[in-house]
Amino acid sequence: MKELNYLLVMPKNVVGPSESQFIIGIAYVSSYLKKEGYNIFTINLNFCNDTRKALNDKIIECGIDVIMVGGLSGQYHMVKEILNIVDDIDKKVIKVVGGGLVTSQPKIAMRALQTADIGVIGEGEITSAFLCDALNNNLDLSIVDGIIYKKDGGYILNNERGDIVDLDSLPFPDYEGFDFAKHINTDVKIENDFTSQLRNVYIIGSRSCPYNCTFCFHSSGERYRTRSLDNIFEEIDYLYNNYKIKCIAIQDELFSAQKERLLEFCKRIKKYNLHWFSQFRVDLVDDEVLDVMKDSGCTLLGVGIESADNRILKSMKKNITVEQIENALKKMHRKNISFAGNLIFGDKEETKETAEATLNWWKEHSHYNITMALIVPFPGTALYQYAIDKGIIKDPVKYLQDGCPNVNVSKMTDEEFGAINTKILQYPLAMAPKYTDYTYSNKKLVAKCEKCNTANEHDFNFFETMFVICKNCGQKHFVPVNDNITKMITSKVELLMKEGKVAVWGINPPLYHFLAKTEIVNNDRMYFIDISKVRQMSKIHGKKICSPDIIQSKDIKYVMTGIPGIFSTIERQVKNNYQDVEKVLTMSKLID
Repeated sequence: MKELNYLLVMPKNVVGPSESQFIIGIAYVSSYLKKEGYNIFTINLNFCNDTRKALNDKIIECGIDVIMVGGLSGQYHMVKEILNIVDDIDKKVIKVVGGGLVTSQPKIAMRALQTADIGVIGEGEITSAFLCDALNNNLDLSIVDGIIYKKDGGYILNNERGDIVDLDSLPFPDYEGFDFAKHINTDVKIENDFTSQLRNVYIIGSRSCPYNCTFCFHSSGERYRTRSLDNIFEEIDYLYNNYKIKCIAIQDELFSAQKERLLEFCKRIKKYNLHWFSQFRVDLVDDEVLDVMKDSGCTLLGVGIESADNRILKSMKKNITVEQIENALKKMHRKNISFAGNLIFGDKEETKETAEATLNWWKEHSHYNITMALIVPFPGTALYQYAIDKGIIKDPVKYLQDGCPNVNVSKMTDEEFGAINTKILQYPLAMAPKYTDYTYSNKKLVAKCEKCNTANEHDFNFFETMFVICKNCGQKHFVPVNDNITKMITSKVELLMKEGKVAVWGINPPLYHFLAKTEIVNNDRMYFIDISKVRQMSKIHGKKICSPDIIQSKDIKYVMTGIPGIFSTIERQVKNNYQDVEKVLTMSKLID
């Protein structure tokens, strides 16, 4: 028996060197493997300026035999980059990958990742321990349930492993191993401006979800399970005493399907005087729940909305109605509880009529500032399987490698779907509430709330923040497009265009409205690109959105995005496929 050395890697999935994202899943696996006595080393790439050097140094210094890393399907490029770097450093190092990326479509993911040797399917703690035991003892991997592995040029998919029933039996995440003390001192916003400058932490109180929406995939299993409140508050005590946390984001797919459990949680959390927020269903909202939650420190609720047409809600298997949505949002807005929700367009039963009905509903309720987007059929979802069955997604491996772009599974034509996307970009800043009497410097906004007339001051980065929240009444406001910042960015983009052609990949409402205030959109050295054929049917102020292939054919020198959340994916796609591009950058980085 040889005691192998294992390196668990927390990826970097953010833009700036001062930003950090603490991924709970890999931290849970680390603490469990340490408890079981394996030789575990850890690295948090959020604090490494040079990923290749950091991994190389750690592998050599610790004599690493196996690396473990994970992510979701939308983080494919991030995971693949780490695997490729390790493969370049030492091909003898065994590469293990986990998370929703592999769990959703094991063989597809392994083929797309190419260099991964083993995939852990489902919850990682117990399966990883059995895998470590097999590797240490040089046992045949066929005995390990819950994995897929490479063998003789193909992949072997083992028997499934059941869900972890007793979540209380798991140790808390490995906060120390992944430098949580360093992470909590970074300015990380959990939900736009609401948690700015707070010491934030994510915790998980349950796994999976008792519902089966067609656009959702439960990477932690099909069975909904909860931790006991005693166990949750033991972790909160630890975090409160050791890290002086000020805000808790409960990262459950659905926080407490049981009203009694929720009310008890509120009763117990109140004494800590913390901000907290969680995901909630609109059909569980009532006056008692909202009053107790607000009194206990709940500052924001994430609610599932998705559509304002009952036919589409039924198709999505949401098990809610438009009437329930309106009732819940009205109560929250009246009680000054801020909420975040999405309307997603493009379900398989979506027509131009149903999409327009939802858009009209949004206009009638624009004071809620609900985010709008196109639906994404992520691997593992019922919608994804529908797209496969209908031949809409023809090559699942390429779809994953392309970053899971929007595809049209609806009953609309591509042209109709593209027109809906254009309206999604136009409506928010044109119709939704905006602050009045505002002034701001490059990264600070001072303004009055439209709802309660309270003066607010917010630190924020333009383009990175879709909206800000009044700190008195919770009203959401879209950030206005500032003339000074418009001039600053315009002048810098014009300088870039003198050096070479520029392509903008990824448009959101703030960027759309910024472009309306400048002439650079008409410059023949500026292009708009997107890998999604649906989005290519949209126009940006009359200008066509093209395929990324024009990066080569038009000799594009710079690629920019206005959406920081997709920067990492775009940067890696450009790096892998268009090596002649000199630089990839976000619009927000053009602001001094």
